[in-house]
Amino acid sequence: MNRVHSLDSEQFLNHAVKHNETMKKLIITNLLIASALSSQAVVVALYDGVDSGNTNFETSEAPAATNFGSTYTANVGGISTSNENAFVTTIDAPSTLADSITGGDYHSFIIGSAVNNLTGVSIDLSYWFNNGFAGGSYSVNVMNSTDGFVAGNQDGTLTITDLNNGTDATALTGSFALPDVVAGDSLEVRLYFSDSSTSTTRFHRLDAATVNATVTPVPEPSSAALLGLGGLALILRRRKA
Repeated sequence: MNRVHSLDSEQFLNHAVKHNETMKKLIITNLLIASALSSQAVVVALYDGVDSGNTNFETSEAPAATNFGSTYTANVGGISTSNENAFVTTIDAPSTLADSITGGDYHSFIIGSAVNNLTGVSIDLSYWFNNGFAGGSYSVNVMNSTDGFVAGNQDGTLTITDLNNGTDATALTGSFALPDVVAGDSLEVRLYFSDSSTSTTRFHRLDAATVNATVTPVPEPSSAALLGLGGLALILRRRKA
């Protein structure tokens, strides 16, 4: 009888040890998954030709792993390889934002990720103007596809005014919030240009457009299941204790 009781005790202890080892593995697995799925704020797209040798205003300077931007497209104007920036001549930009929207006078790009949520999204711009004139007004307006490309819905505007004849403006910088982008979706960002000049020798200049966001990977079904099983195992263990 004592031997049987002794065997039952040993089996119980062995079972407890194995159970603890299994729990440790589950906890470690869940910690690794949680770490892999952690959010981080990064540059998700960088449009800048400076020091990169770009012939296009593109994202090659952004880390490849966090580059969630499409090719930068100049619907009007173009890319200056000599000045390493995007530009629009004043003759191609109308006097009002509404006319700029109607005429399609914008630059654009698309951001998004198939497997990551992008939250806290913002865009930083470096904008200037050259060959200005007294009394002139020059603007770049940030708009996005979620809010609709309608005057009054812009995310932000940078405006340069009253430059002396032939003077280049000191670059204006600004940071503007954009909508979140869920995994599998995308957001088109457009930069609309407007001014009070019809000259062919005056230019809007964009040195850089940087998109920042917090990137959160969406767990695969197997990872989500492991997280759920790990949590359930912890709950059951606490109840038994």
